[in-house]
Amino acid sequence: MTYLFRAIKFNSFCLNKIKLVIFNLVVILLVILFSGSLTNTANCQPTNLQFRYLTTDEGLSSSLVISFLQDHNGYMWIGTYNGLNRYDGKRIKVYNNDISDPNSLQCDNVRVIFQDNNNDLFIGTNCGLSYYDPYNDNFINFMTDESSPLYGMGVSVYGIDSSDDGYLWLATDAGLIHFNPTTQAITTYTNDPDNPQSLPDNLVQDVFTDSKNRTWVSLKGGLALFNHETKTFKLITNGANPKNINSENTFLEITEDQQGNVWFASFDGLFCLENSSSENDNLICYRHHPDDPNSISASHLTSLYNDSQNNLWIGAENDGLYRFNREEKNFLHYSSDDYNPKSLNNISIQAINVDNSGNLWVGTFGGGVNISPKNSDAILHYKNIKGAKQSLSNNVVSTIYEDSKNRMWIGTDGGGLNLFNKRTKRFTRFNESNSGFSSNVILSIKEDKNQRLWLGTWNGGIIKFDPDKGNSAIYSIKNSKIPDNSIFSIVMGENNDLWLGSFRAGLIHFDIEKNEFHSYNQSNSAIVGEYISVIRKYKQDKLILGTTNGFSIFSTKNKTFTNYPFEQGDPNCISHNSVHDIVVENDTSIWIGTQSGLNRFNPESKVIKKYFEKDGLPNNVIRGLVLGNDGILWVTTAAGVCKFDCNNKENSNNKYETFTKDDGLQGNEFYFKSTLLAENGKLYLGGMNGFNVISPDRIMQNTNIPEVTITEFEIFNKPVVPNTPGSPLKKIISETEKITLNHHQSVLTFSFAAMDFTTPQKNQYAYKLEDFDKNWTYSGNRSKVTYTNLDPGDYLLKVKGTNNNGVWNEKATILEIEILPPWWLTIWFKLIVLLFGISLIVTFFYLRTATLRKQKRQLAQEVRERTYDLKEKNRLLIKKSDELIKTNDQLTENQKIIKNQSEELKVTAENLEEINNELTSINATKDKLFSVIAHDLKNPFNIILGFSELLINNFHSWDDEQKLKTLTFLNNSSNEAYTLLENLLHWSRSQGKKIEFAPSEINVANFIDNVLNNVSSVATNKNVKLLNLCTNKNLSVHADQNLLTIVCHNLLTNAIKFSLPNSKIVVNAENYTNEFVQFSVRDEGVGISKEKVKTLFNLENTSSTKGTDGEKGTGLGLMICKEFVTYHQGEIGVESEINKGTTFFFTIPKHQAI
Repeated sequence: MTYLFRAIKFNSFCLNKIKLVIFNLVVILLVILFSGSLTNTANCQPTNLQFRYLTTDEGLSSSLVISFLQDHNGYMWIGTYNGLNRYDGKRIKVYNNDISDPNSLQCDNVRVIFQDNNNDLFIGTNCGLSYYDPYNDNFINFMTDESSPLYGMGVSVYGIDSSDDGYLWLATDAGLIHFNPTTQAITTYTNDPDNPQSLPDNLVQDVFTDSKNRTWVSLKGGLALFNHETKTFKLITNGANPKNINSENTFLEITEDQQGNVWFASFDGLFCLENSSSENDNLICYRHHPDDPNSISASHLTSLYNDSQNNLWIGAENDGLYRFNREEKNFLHYSSDDYNPKSLNNISIQAINVDNSGNLWVGTFGGGVNISPKNSDAILHYKNIKGAKQSLSNNVVSTIYEDSKNRMWIGTDGGGLNLFNKRTKRFTRFNESNSGFSSNVILSIKEDKNQRLWLGTWNGGIIKFDPDKGNSAIYSIKNSKIPDNSIFSIVMGENNDLWLGSFRAGLIHFDIEKNEFHSYNQSNSAIVGEYISVIRKYKQDKLILGTTNGFSIFSTKNKTFTNYPFEQGDPNCISHNSVHDIVVENDTSIWIGTQSGLNRFNPESKVIKKYFEKDGLPNNVIRGLVLGNDGILWVTTAAGVCKFDCNNKENSNNKYETFTKDDGLQGNEFYFKSTLLAENGKLYLGGMNGFNVISPDRIMQNTNIPEVTITEFEIFNKPVVPNTPGSPLKKIISETEKITLNHHQSVLTFSFAAMDFTTPQKNQYAYKLEDFDKNWTYSGNRSKVTYTNLDPGDYLLKVKGTNNNGVWNEKATILEIEILPPWWLTIWFKLIVLLFGISLIVTFFYLRTATLRKQKRQLAQEVRERTYDLKEKNRLLIKKSDELIKTNDQLTENQKIIKNQSEELKVTAENLEEINNELTSINATKDKLFSVIAHDLKNPFNIILGFSELLINNFHSWDDEQKLKTLTFLNNSSNEAYTLLENLLHWSRSQGKKIEFAPSEINVANFIDNVLNNVSSVATNKNVKLLNLCTNKNLSVHADQNLLTIVCHNLLTNAIKFSLPNSKIVVNAENYTNEFVQFSVRDEGVGISKEKVKTLFNLENTSSTKGTDGEKGTGLGLMICKEFVTYHQGEIGVESEINKGTTFFFTIPKHQAI
């Protein structure tokens, strides 16, 4: 039996041991998991908070801020010593006490703002409790409402909390109040000196119900825990150090973290009741220790807040902000820093809140609201601060470099060199005055193997600087053989030598050991340009150079250049000639930033891909490039910074993310190639207003989908107040679902806001009024829209917005709008008009019918009386009608005769007019003919008469030679007279239309030979050569041979007349079209002026012109040519040039016209 008992006891002992081991393993596992959770949380905890400020300058009612709350619509409510403020990211609306308005805020000192589970908003002030009425945009003040059980209670409300039964807990200076706003039930708990279980003190600072449904009350002298069953209080006095809980210590705000630990702020330390504690009153105390810089403040701890990332924030009076480090069990302190313009602007912290996007809000006593956007420490800004000697020496940061000891060097344009202490955030300055520098403009920095820094300067050569000893040596044009004093870029060679990019001397090689310089410029090499803005190493033996005319790849081994210049209009070259920065990603990818565009160059394929603003870059002017450790390219520009995920092929929309000054950048414009990837993975970007340090791993996408609220409504640019005379609003516009408007309310303005306060300036908006707007209007950051003169009807106003990262709330906020028609367009008015019209029609019909009946009776009588008269008169009319018919027939016959005579007269008049025109023309022709006869025919006959008389008188005295010469003159004059008479005859016959036109088939080549034979004697006498160039022996035309001969004869005699001796005349004929052959006669004579050419074929302007040998003519020959060519339905023309000759051409049909 004893054995059995011992065995059972042993087994029980083993079982207990096993259970203990399992329990310990579970505890260890939980600790590991919890530690991992804390580690992950710690990794996303901020280390360097950057703040922006909301003060009275932006419209805040007071700089003394003591409470915060973000409501269900996303509004941020801010309680101050001078009223309540509602902030939507753009506008602040202030609520103040107005003694003349019982529904205004009861008191301007707003201690606490609370929203219950029904989204009802309660305000605790120095004058009591108020409820915000969203219907009327005013307040119900319980202390002045006679129907309220709180009426007449002059208390200050310091804290508000709610219980599960719908009651509110009110922490006041007159005890703890349990109040139901709906039923108006109230229970007050106060101190009873005779009851130790009563409220220990009537001055209650805060009340809080934790996740275990325990209600804590903070008081002067300790904490009290309320027992819900017995309705009694227990004073908490036990802690890690009981001395910390005494009657002089006042406890203030209370909060609970995600592990269920309850935290209490006090005048003397921070207290915690851990969730794992088995006793309710086992408190842990954190106090200030002078020897521990990571301990909590010694000042009053005035505020507490535990955010969604489980960060516990503590505000201290006049000692800044603290964050609890759960892993180390210590505190990180944030305070004002004269060297950090974005630190806290006031260190007396009164209130803390974190909004839905994770942004930290800090209320201060004198500095207004300090807002630190989530992950604001991801982008830090350092700049020159006037009067601060340990700040950056100059705001224009031209180069940044990290040496082998991880020291950070900042080169400036005018301020020399700065050594940046990353721990203290202070700068040590080196310049011309204290370090012997040759220039304060530092353009490049590089460290050699001896840990000396080489500085490229503007107009100061290069400087060798020993950072440990602080001494420097200068290499300039004055004291060395360096060919240029301005060095933009420095790269270390393989043998501790330097490659320098210069302003005017191209690429410079500096052998440090030999102290020798060698310049590669356009006079001694194939370098693409001599202005070298940037040099980067590419492979082991190659450098890539950026110039003002493209870029080059230089082989340090072969000393050769491969150039890639900018060529205007060449789509395969670089995007711009000026290269600002280069970064080598790998052997097949080199990024090149230019004055206009980003380029990705593949050295193997020689392909260049270009990126511009239209692709997603913030600006085309690329200033600097740097690759992060994650392979993402950061691009600085003249208008912000672009995070370019160049290898993201899956989602092109997420390849580009732009950062601007609103995100914490030093400004939107950055300096040339002033970029650096530090050893710790941080990015340094220099600009015109200092430089930024960016932690890429700290940049988080804001995934918060913001509430979009319609914040204001205006009619005719005046805000609409709910429940006022003429107001269409029954409650504030953000709580309104539908509005009904009269037709005369025609100018409507709506303001809206996306309730994300990370960077409100980058929130985007879109709106659409259905049944009016066809598409969404994307308005950028503009959050107001105005509609005018909307037609009566029903509309839906839809508004949506984004946060600063472009995350849209696609669930649009909707407002129904009904525009009532004017009274004359309403249905009831239309019905009245219709009924009235019908009644008028019926009345008119009745009256008209009665009148017609009466008229019918009268008419019947008149008909009977007149019927007899009509019959008699009808007989007489018939008789008269017969007579009229006969008369009418006679008139019709006469009219026909007159009409025929009229037509004959008209034809006669037309014929007379035509004859008159012909007579006029003939008369003009006669005048011209008489003129020609009187002038041109007179001359040859005068010559004939004169010379014949001379011959008769001197016949016996002249010798044969004189007689022959006289006879020659007589013959020539006779020929001229004959030709003239012949032309006159031809012309007269053509004018009288007496020409016999008998066309037949004519062989062109033979025809031309015959014509040339006819005039050959004339040409021979003048020593002019005639040529027939018509080689087509089968070419024929359908023409009248006589008329065609006259045309050619006239043109040839004219050509001979105006040809010079020893010249030639060429006649040709060739196919002109399928229907015509073109003849041409070309001479080398004196030519015809352009003015004369225009009138050659005009009878009124014909005139006689002497030939080259004094020959005379009448000008009728060309008129006859035109007439006869026209007979053939052809055309004639001329081309001529003075002193070079003339060509006449005309066309003759090939075949008989059908």
